[in-house]
Amino acid sequence: MTGPVRISPFQYAYLLGLTVTAFAAADFVVPLIVWASRSEVLAALCFGTVAGQLGVLVIWAVLGPQRWFLRLPAMLAFALLVIASVVLGATVAEGHTPPSDDVALAFLFAPLVFLAAQLPLWIRRIAGGWRIVRADAETGDPATGARQFRLQDALAATGVLAVALSLASSGLAHGGDMDDQWMPFLLLCVMCTVWSAFSTLPCLWACFVARGKLRSTVVMAGYVVVMTAIVVAVASAFDRSAPPGEAVVAFFLFHAALVGVMLGVLHVLRVLGYVLHRTARKGSTTPLGDRPPDADPGEPASPFEPDGPE
Repeated sequence: MTGPVRISPFQYAYLLGLTVTAFAAADFVVPLIVWASRSEVLAALCFGTVAGQLGVLVIWAVLGPQRWFLRLPAMLAFALLVIASVVLGATVAEGHTPPSDDVALAFLFAPLVFLAAQLPLWIRRIAGGWRIVRADAETGDPATGARQFRLQDALAATGVLAVALSLASSGLAHGGDMDDQWMPFLLLCVMCTVWSAFSTLPCLWACFVARGKLRSTVVMAGYVVVMTAIVVAVASAFDRSAPPGEAVVAFFLFHAALVGVMLGVLHVLRVLGYVLHRTARKGSTTPLGDRPPDADPGEPASPFEPDGPE
């Protein structure tokens, strides 16, 4: 059995910087490709990769091993970098600078939308103790450690939410009548919460929990088809007519790219030795996923154990 790849803190920082740089460069190129091709299908594929990157940032902001007040601003900064790269690419592709008000609104709204997308994962973290840790990390913390939400955490979370609401309020006030704009914006936040629940959780299951690669592959392929069908059904209900075939292909490629990016990054984390743990009971931390039948229930399982029978 091959053990997890061990990397030093310097190598970890180098790998993180290289990944962020590669994603930023790709996000800059996305608008150039879209504007040059004028193809809805290619646009859906490209922006699906951007959505997948944001999904990975949401996952790490909630389930990552670092302290949450360090993870959250770091992942938010990376999300803003993704937005900035796309805006910069669009500026170069169109040949003129987008309205500064629109760019400012995007950055003012981003923190609250980013928090809304984290809600389903926070429920899993607090209620079930889910977190992503290294397989060889120490697990001697109390079982309630991952679930417990201390008073200082509640106060800090309230402050973060207040700042995000203040920034969003500033953007809405700048746009005009706040009473008419809050409801559409809250609807956007709800949609992001639902999107997160129906994208990040299946990808986490497929990478860390599913028994066998064949089963996870089949399930995620079915997930892409089902999500495409749902989007097509909603679009048909709003337009009162079936969308054209090119739009259906675009919806399919968007979800395929989204799932591909998230699963790709999560599998890289798995190769580097990270596993998805949950707190099962006091004094024990249990990894989700395959484990040998004779394994000690309190012993962390490696993600590199052979897959069980289908």
